[in-house]
Amino acid sequence: MEVVFENASLKARLATLQLEKGESVHVLHPNQIVAFQGMPELREDALMKLPGMYRKKRLIQSRVSGPGQLLMGLPEAYSLAVVPLKAEDDLLFEFRHVLFYTEGVSFTTHLQSVKNTLITQDLVKMQFHGPGTLGLLTAGPLHQMELDPKQPLFIEVSCLVAYPRQAKLRLCVY
Repeated sequence: MEVVFENASLKARLATLQLEKGESVHVLHPNQIVAFQGMPELREDALMKLPGMYRKKRLIQSRVSGPGQLLMGLPEAYSLAVVPLKAEDDLLFEFRHVLFYTEGVSFTTHLQSVKNTLITQDLVKMQFHGPGTLGLLTAGPLHQMELDPKQPLFIEVSCLVAYPRQAKLRLCVY
């Protein structure tokens, strides 16, 4: 799968997902699909599972197979970040940020500790398992940072999209 931004200045508004034969993508915000070019039987709309409905506040998700193209319209001031996943990745994501994931990616629910729930204000995080790709909707560009066990990293919690499952979170003012 290849993601092409139609115009560099419109990166935050339009993206095309180009799917080759045999590739599939699950779109969790099907209302963001502006156009689909491909055979009609390659797009399947279905009801989300109940936990997904609750977390995403949506009823429908789409599965699109290749060959074909999806033109995705993104909300104003939001951008799309494409994150490759490896099998050994242990990142926890807020489900609301996930726009799509490729076939082969699975996810599990992770209940956080009371301390982490108070810090992130979210009881449940999703852990995605690869190999595959995640498409994340973010308010602004996504910046990936490596964590150093000896050097603390201070982050505004409202800007946190994902973090490793083994990360130690502490509430503090800096």
